[in-house]
Parts: sequence; structure tokens; C-alpha cells
Amino acid sequence: MNQVPDRVPNVRLVLEILHSRKGACGADWFVPERWNHAAYRGGTADPGRPGELRVDPCDFFAACIEKALREGGTAQEPGGRKRLTESVIYGMLVRSFTAWPHHDAGEVCSGTFLKTMALLPLLRRYGVDIVYLLPVFSCSDRYKKGRLGSPYAIKDIYKLDAALHDPLLGEDTGELLEAEFQAFVELCHWLGMKVVLDFAFRTTARDSVLIADHPDWFCWIRKECAVGFRAPSLGDGTTTREVNDETLRELYTSSQTPTYLAQFTWSPDRIDPDRWASVRASAGDDLLGAIEDQFGITTAPGFSPVINDQQPPWTDATYLRFYHDNAAQVGKYVADGQAPFVMQDSASLSKYPGAKPTEELWRYVEGVMPHYRTHFGIDGARIDMAHAMPAEHNASIVRRIREVDPKFLLWSEEFDCGKGAQAGRDGFDLISGYTYYDYKRIHDADFARSILDNGFLASPIPVVASVETPDTPRSALGHPDKASLRLILTLNSFMPNAVPFINSGQELLEVQPMNLGLDNTEDGRFVLPPGDPMAGRLAFFDPYCLHWTSGDTWVDAVLQETLRLRRHYLSLLGDPGNFVKQEDLLHHGNLTMLCYHDSTYIDGLVVAANRSLTTELSLRLALEHPATIPVGKEVKIVYDAHGPCRRSVSSTDDVLLSPCEVVVIEIGK
Repeated sequence: MNQVPDRVPNVRLVLEILHSRKGACGADWFVPERWNHAAYRGGTADPGRPGELRVDPCDFFAACIEKALREGGTAQEPGGRKRLTESVIYGMLVRSFTAWPHHDAGEVCSGTFLKTMALLPLLRRYGVDIVYLLPVFSCSDRYKKGRLGSPYAIKDIYKLDAALHDPLLGEDTGELLEAEFQAFVELCHWLGMKVVLDFAFRTTARDSVLIADHPDWFCWIRKECAVGFRAPSLGDGTTTREVNDETLRELYTSSQTPTYLAQFTWSPDRIDPDRWASVRASAGDDLLGAIEDQFGITTAPGFSPVINDQQPPWTDATYLRFYHDNAAQVGKYVADGQAPFVMQDSASLSKYPGAKPTEELWRYVEGVMPHYRTHFGIDGARIDMAHAMPAEHNASIVRRIREVDPKFLLWSEEFDCGKGAQAGRDGFDLISGYTYYDYKRIHDADFARSILDNGFLASPIPVVASVETPDTPRSALGHPDKASLRLILTLNSFMPNAVPFINSGQELLEVQPMNLGLDNTEDGRFVLPPGDPMAGRLAFFDPYCLHWTSGDTWVDAVLQETLRLRRHYLSLLGDPGNFVKQEDLLHHGNLTMLCYHDSTYIDGLVVAANRSLTTELSLRLALEHPATIPVGKEVKIVYDAHGPCRRSVSSTDDVLLSPCEVVVIEIGK
């Protein structure tokens, strides 16, 4: 490409470096054939690496980026706002999305901003206009899980993860890594995509850079207590219980609690100010290690705020102290002189805030999103554990970013759709919901009631529509039969008040989870055949590459087909007010009907699904449709078990739905 548009100066820089280094990176460099959306002709096949191409990497990625530049440029400028329900989100962990064993040695090379921007045109096939990135910040390798450590063990949230620099561009100077991320954002905008980052404010890495200047922002325990450290439990220790005044009373009067609280101690600067000053000055890059050696204390591992949650402790992360004091409800249970501590109440600050905010910490957090908006041009943020942050602080975070960009997209990790109204009042634009769990029960009789009344329709702001997430088991594992998986993928494209979400690897029929955080156990790590190079690995913690050479492409096709159809009817589907709920069908054993009608244009759409695994179902639209929707004598079926179609049928005819079949019917035209 001879001329790179002025709107993308950092893309131009990346291309200049790639062209200057053509031929300098060796001949034995492989990429999956599926990456070759640019029809690059310089690659060769190798019998020993089926499904891959041997390429000149600099030349190959330059060709991919130049193709993206040719495709884009006509989309609306970033910052424009349309209904979120007209969007599609693609979520990824950069370091695994484009990870690959590029060399004969077989070692998995990390995904990078460069390789990921080169693959952006692949996402356009699904109509993706929001690219959601799991944390891309400098993360810790102390107390890390797996070989790489978690992206949520954030050591310095104001600094990018150096591992996301691509060595194809030469040595990282710090400035180059930032230019790579800026180029990624620029190319997303050029293609009409917004960039949303995942921010974790409630927790930080155990050895966070913040310790040096603010050791009092952390809870400390005696080092010998770190092994086996767990939050107190109640009852049998396995039945989850919400945090409320009654359960707090039980927790704080439990026989476990005195022993638990005795593990905590004061911060090193308070224990011995002079020794702290000396250790801080001489520690180098391992300040926490020096504190452990010199003071015998360490930061307290984190844990789930849900009582009796079976998640293991977060040994790589710790809670920040957003208050200098405890909630008023627990003060009567805590002895004078107790060192700062964390329990389930102080992990749930939206319910149990203190009265004395750690003001400087609040200001530090409030500056993070404006920094990434101003320096890199990102368009939005998902706030991890937003539901556990102080409501007052959430409000100040929202206020600060909206002063910088009034249209900045804010996504709350709120699972309970019934709390969507509060999230909206707090300034958030959408919530996560937990539709994965509903789809897990797709064949249950009350599926429609659960996913609609308790899910999408329970929230006044849009809900992320996901059949899997980075924290849950994969949909291809939970629905191993093709018919069921196709059923949930298709329905997910047409839900009301929804923003469809694609989790990276979902389109490749990936079965290995990225994490074991939700609805999983340690056994969930071992779902791949023992001979698979990725067996036992989790993308959150280990070098992991997706199965790009898998020959099965049917999920990819279903996603493209259904989301293309969704885009065709977007003016109808994108307005939640056009959805007409079928109350009498919410408890139907097998039939789910999603009905949309625009009275202004007298047109509508019916999405009918037979959720039975074994039984056919007969549908006569003239009888089954809502009374408020005029059907007419003839309707058009535009999608069925074979994919997109267009055939007219009488509304009085019986339409036979095979087990797990979804049909999409156009009415009123």
C-alpha cells in the first residue's frame, strides 16, 4: 500500500518497520492458514505442518494490515453513539488470541498487539464493532499461577504488559510498545470498531508497585500464614451464602474468626519506620521479597466475596484498602487495636463501605481510565468486580471519565440482571448478566422464562448475551451435540435487549477453558486429549494457543450467518421496544418464540425454536403469534436448519421444526 492515511500515524510506523525488516526474521516461520485473510501469496505449505503456511512474517503481517486499511475508512468515526443493542462484542486475551508455535522448536510464542491488529478483518465477518480486551497491563510473576501468571495480577495498571510487544518490530524501547497499542486502536477505529479494556480496580498484584509509596493501602499477614490462607466459612463450608447483616453476625461470632484475624499485622512502615525506609531504599525490583525477608510479613491473598465460594484463594492478587476503617455494622465485633484486615464484608464495599475513604487511592484509580482514553484513544471499559466497589467511588470514577469523554462506554461486571437498574443509575451502559447459565439449561421447560424474565428483560440497560465467557466452561464442551450448540448460538443472535458476545476460540469449537473461575472445578482443566500440546493449560496462566488448524468450521459459519441476518433486521431487533413477549409461552415445554414488531412500518420477525432434543414440533403462525402482531396471509422463512433461505408459506400452514431447529420468519411485508 503506497499511502497510509493520516488518521493512522502509528499504523504507518508499524508498516514502515515491517517493510524495513522484510527478509530479516528467518525462513522457518509458520502461521495458521486461517490467518491468511489477505490471500498472501508468499507463503508455502509444509507437509510437516498441516494447516499452516511458512511465511516471511514481516511481509505477511504487513499484507494483512494493508488489506485492513483497504477495507476500512468509510465507517463512522469513533466516539459516535448508537444503540448498544445494535453492536456485537468480540472478547479476547491478546497474549493467547494470536499465540502460536511459529518455529520448529514448538514453543508457543505470545500473542501481541501487532499480530492481533493483523487479524482484525477476521472479526468483521461477524459484524463485530466492539473489541473487548482482557487486561493488557504490566502483571506480576510473583506467586504466579502457571508459567505466565494471571492478567488480573496487575502490578502497574498505568503500564502496558511488555510481553505484548512483538519482537518482529525490533527491541522494545517502551515507547515502541505504546506505539504498537496505539496502532492497534487506530486500526480498530479505521475498521469501525471500538476498543474496550478490562480494568480491575478492587484488587492488585501481591507485589504491586503501589507498595513502595503506600504500604498502608494493603492488608498484611504474617508470612507463615500465607500458605493455606482462606476466608472464614459458615456451616458446612460448601453452601454459598450472600453477605448480609445476618451472615456477617455469624461470621464475626464464629469460632474461626479470632484465629483468622490474628493472622493480620500492621504495614511495614508502621511496624518500624526506620527499617522500612532502609528496606525500601535497597530492595531493588523485589520490594515484597525484601519485606518478607526483613519483616516476616506479606500481603494477604484475595478470595471471592461470596461466603463459602469454592474458588481457591487468589494467591497472586490482594485486595486494596479503599477505606481506613471497617463498615459500621462490624465495628462492634472487632477489638480495639486490630490490624487492618479483609473479610467478606470488606471485599463487598458496595454493601459495606467504611466511613473514612483512602482519598489518595480513590484519586489514583479515578485517573486510570482517563489516562488510557487520552493517551491511547480507547472507547470504553469493563470494570471487573464493579459490584464490589464502593457506590460512591463508582460514581466518582464514572464522573471523571465522562468529563473526559461523555460517550465513553462503561460495562459493569454485574451478573444479576435484576440489579441492572442500579447499574444504570450508577452510570453504566451495560451489564454482564449470566446468560451462560441459562443456556446451560436450554432444554429445561422454564428456559424462556428464566433467560427473559430473570435475564434480558429484567434489566433496563442492555445485557451481554454470551453462551460462554473467559471465566466459564466452553460452550462446545457443555453442548457436545451439534444440534444443541447450533440452537443456543442461533438464539443468542436474536435475544432482546442484548449485545451478542463472542469469546475468542468459540468460533473454533474450542473446548479448553481459559480459566476455572465460574462453574468449574480443577477437573475442568483436563478436557483435551492427553496428546494435545495444550492439554492441561489455561490461557489465563499458561502459554496457550487456540486450535486454529482445526478443520471444523461449522460454528464459524453459524455465527456469520445468524449475525449477518441480525444485521439485516437491525432496525427491528436493535430497539428493545419492538420486542413482544409471549407470556403464555414462557412455560412451554419445548417452544421458544422471540417476536419483534414495528408498528410504524408494520413489519415484524418471529424467531421460533424447538428446544427438544428428540421430538419434532409443529408451529402454525396464525395461531401461535401474539395478538398484537398482524401476521397476514403469507410469511417468509428466512432461516432454518440448513441456514439462510427465503421461501414463502401460508401463515395457516404448519411449519415442522426438527429437534433443536430454529426458524426465523419475516412477517407483515
